[in-house]
Amino acid sequence: AGADYDWDSRTRISGSASYYTSQYRSLYADQFVQDDASGDPVSGLDRTAPERYSNNGADASLTWRRTYGEGHDLTLDADFSETELHDNRTDVLTPTLPFGEAASGQQVIWTNLFERARFTADYERPLSGGQLKLGYGLEYAPSRIDQAAGTGAAGGPITLDPSQHDVFLDTEIDNEAYASYERPFGKLTLLAGLRAEDAHFDLNQQSL
Repeated sequence: AGADYDWDSRTRISGSASYYTSQYRSLYADQFVQDDASGDPVSGLDRTAPERYSNNGADASLTWRRTYGEGHDLTLDADFSETELHDNRTDVLTPTLPFGEAASGQQVIWTNLFERARFTADYERPLSGGQLKLGYGLEYAPSRIDQAAGTGAAGGPITLDPSQHDVFLDTEIDNEAYASYERPFGKLTLLAGLRAEDAHFDLNQQSL
């Protein structure tokens, strides 16, 4: 959904927002066999794995634009997005070789959260027969991956193991600024510009 609002004859405010979601369930079936050097099977395993997956996300943006004259504008823009992925998989492991081994179960749960916020400011105006453009942008993008696992009896309750709980944190911060000037000289057009960017990444793994 989106909307525009004219604050006055020179100022417009625009906004939009959206949300989406998807979910599915699946069932995996695998068979593993290990042979020795002569080609005879020495171990085997059947695995069935029901899985539940979901993907939810949202986006929003807001723009303020002021027109001072022809080719003379100031635009401020802010937007935010978020995506959350959730996956829950439970494996039932049934040994086929050697004979007599009991079946078991294991569960892995992932939760991934990705966020992104961005702000930009852009200004342009005529200057000395040419066009001056200035701009700045800031982006902040944190993410979190949470993984937990556990084991238990086949078909029975699964106990999550605290030693198999890991969290991965990732944060990216970007700053950028630019300036350009364009001016025609007859059939020749001069374009001069400068752009600077700074990117910072922070990674952190935690075993809980």
